[in-house]
Amino acid sequence: VVPVTASTECTAVIECVPPPHTGCTPGFWKNCTIHWQLTGYTTGQRVSSVFSFGNCCSSLGNLSLASALDLGGGRGVCDAAGHLLRNGVAALLNASSPEVDYPFTDQEVIASVNAALSSCNRATILGLASELDRNNNLGCRGANGEGLPCHRLSNIPRVAPTRVLEDSRVAPTRQ
Repeated sequence: VVPVTASTECTAVIECVPPPHTGCTPGFWKNCTIHWQLTGYTTGQRVSSVFSFGNCCSSLGNLSLASALDLGGGRGVCDAAGHLLRNGVAALLNASSPEVDYPFTDQEVIASVNAALSSCNRATILGLASELDRNNNLGCRGANGEGLPCHRLSNIPRVAPTRVLEDSRVAPTRQ
């Protein structure tokens, strides 16, 4: 420790570090569909409208993006493709959301997933699935550093509530 006097000169180095990247899990996107509104994608949109499959597992393209978030893994190539789609859809939503600072752009996610799926190679598919899983687990925080809430966004207009019928099988008629 050096005593500071009127003739002491001090220098300081200030290092500005960007905030860490963020990424929300498939479970977040599955359960907090309100946040899809800012991504440009919808829960009912078909997987095949975003990703391409090459010569294998093309039936997975019929699933909705939201359904793909439920896929798991397994031993076969198509099981691996399901695991990749679960993480790929979450990565796509992360990359497309202005609320998340994801390490990849949406176009990079789409191109990587398409290339892995088109390879029909289980190891290639699982390698990308693992990388996206790591990035999807970077922490689901907004620009303010706080966790993203799983409720209505303040800047999205409210939709008028609909009346819930007691017997949902029969709608009332007006006479």
